[in-house]
Amino acid sequence: MNLTTALALSRLKEVGVRKVIGAERRQLFFRFFTESTLLTFIALIFSLATVYLLLPLFEKFNDIIYSFTAQQFALLSAGIFILLLFTALLAGSYPSFYISGFKPIAILKGRLQKSSFNFSLRKVLVIFQFTISIVLIIAVLIISRQLNYMQNADLGFNKNWIITLPVNDSIRNNFETVKNMLLRNTNIESASFSSRIPSGQLLDEQNAKLEMNGSMQQINFRLSCIFTDFDYMKTFKMKIVSGRDFSKDFPTDSTTAFIVNEAAVRAANWKSDEDAINKSIEYGGRKGRITGVVKDFNFESLEKPILPIVFYIAPFARRIFSIRLTGNNLQSTINYVKNVWQQFAPNMDFSYSFLDERLYDLYKTERRLNSIYLLFAGIAIFIACLGLFGLATFTAEQRTKEIGIRKVLGASVSSITSLLSKDFLKLVITALVIAIPVAWWAMNNWLQNFAYQVNISWWIFLWAGLIAIIIALITVSFQAIKAAIANPVKSLRTE
Repeated sequence: MNLTTALALSRLKEVGVRKVIGAERRQLFFRFFTESTLLTFIALIFSLATVYLLLPLFEKFNDIIYSFTAQQFALLSAGIFILLLFTALLAGSYPSFYISGFKPIAILKGRLQKSSFNFSLRKVLVIFQFTISIVLIIAVLIISRQLNYMQNADLGFNKNWIITLPVNDSIRNNFETVKNMLLRNTNIESASFSSRIPSGQLLDEQNAKLEMNGSMQQINFRLSCIFTDFDYMKTFKMKIVSGRDFSKDFPTDSTTAFIVNEAAVRAANWKSDEDAINKSIEYGGRKGRITGVVKDFNFESLEKPILPIVFYIAPFARRIFSIRLTGNNLQSTINYVKNVWQQFAPNMDFSYSFLDERLYDLYKTERRLNSIYLLFAGIAIFIACLGLFGLATFTAEQRTKEIGIRKVLGASVSSITSLLSKDFLKLVITALVIAIPVAWWAMNNWLQNFAYQVNISWWIFLWAGLIAIIIALITVSFQAIKAAIANPVKSLRTE
């Protein structure tokens, strides 16, 4: 709308001549609307070609293959056709009414009203476009900050240099032999078998009773379990805050010892971590006592709160083998692990993964969202700049003679540029005022999806505003400087 309205000024005499020779307003409206529809149709052809070319990349980015049934394709085609008409109508209606409404005498005599920067639909459009752009900029900044926080937060354990492998019956039945052979390598610190590892989901839950208020009581909260061996805490470098870790020095640990996390202590309403030690527990048909409390750690993603967990030794549930490496001679160490593995599981693929990579993959959706918002923020800013450029062009055309007079009277290029630019900055600042509460509300709601979240700091809005203002100044300055350095003689010679 803004670009078409600005370009219309160069066609005013054409409109005037057409009206003088008998063209009616509805004919002019139809002509300009037809031009808008034709441009929109050409844009549609280019957009469909672009979508076709970029679709494989988009499918790869989202890990999705798009396919359509005949009915879906028909609905999609109908939707595109409606979009074409809707866009053409919106884009062409206002300029068509605006251009066709001029009086021919005023056009041909050059006596069109050249009002200053009055309130108009064009300004509303620029404010609307920049509001969307600023909201997207704020969203990108907040999502990036939250993503960075999740990827670098202290999870309560050491995620680096741990490789994990699924196990089969052969490995499971010879787990002590496999572990001892691996630990002969000086580049391997420790190893552990378990039912689950951090980055998974806490799905297991079994009937549990705890000693509370001096008696065994059925719990009224969810207590998830992880089956381990003696070296689980050591391998993941989890911190025991009270009591002790599982130990082979205590033979009964394999049958009666339990370790809980701090979240379980709070859920059971025990006075402290120390108070939980030696409390009786019944879980999954096993009876025993709590020998240790481990510091809370984020087993699942930071989107979820830390749940109460109980650990106990259960050889039958060894499904995952975790190996902590020193980081030295990495490839040769992995080759050593592979050789040991193939001695006991020659028919099983040696498929390992690094724990930090598994944790990184937990936030794949957030990284995609950040990339998509960044892309659309760029597109929105580009479109907003086009609208602002069109409005700047229109204003410069309307004030051509004013600028000429100011230059004749001694105005400098910088003062004229500042004069033309300040009104546009008011629009961007207005958009910023509107965008800030909208963006805060939207992103605050989005952050509620995370149990652990960053604060929405004031500097995010400041940065978004500065980015928008700088982009607007660059856009407007081009047209403002062009108008300011124009020869005033050319501007005034028709007077």
